[in-house]
Amino acid sequence: MMSPFSKILREIRERRALRQKDLSVILGYEQSYISALETGNKGLPRQDFFNQLQKKLNLTESEQLALERAVAISGRTITIPNDATSAEFQLIHRLEGLLGKLSTKQIQLLDLVIDLSSVESGEAGRKHEFFKENRM
Repeated sequence: MMSPFSKILREIRERRALRQKDLSVILGYEQSYISALETGNKGLPRQDFFNQLQKKLNLTESEQLALERAVAISGRTITIPNDATSAEFQLIHRLEGLLGKLSTKQIQLLDLVIDLSSVESGEAGRKHEFFKENRM
């Protein structure tokens, strides 16, 4: 299963027509490490990896931004706030058991519920294309 970070790393490499082996030589890492990052078998690398990637591949501003966004949502651990309710703890643990098994529709529905909570709290929610596309 590919994380957002894994996906963007692969896209950046492919945009430059590089093989994993080529990128490993350029960055000074083993090809197996690059492969593990791209497949999601390794967690996020250390900062020196990102520094080398930026420096050696001369990432564009949009690539840097996409990479930063992907890194921000690719962590494998979450922190539950101190003020979380018992119901929120239960929900998180139910979801944890479903990770890797959720269908696209289930993810879209969960995302919609989260968007609705943003609308209720006065924040600008995303457009709800889900209903338009799926006619529930």
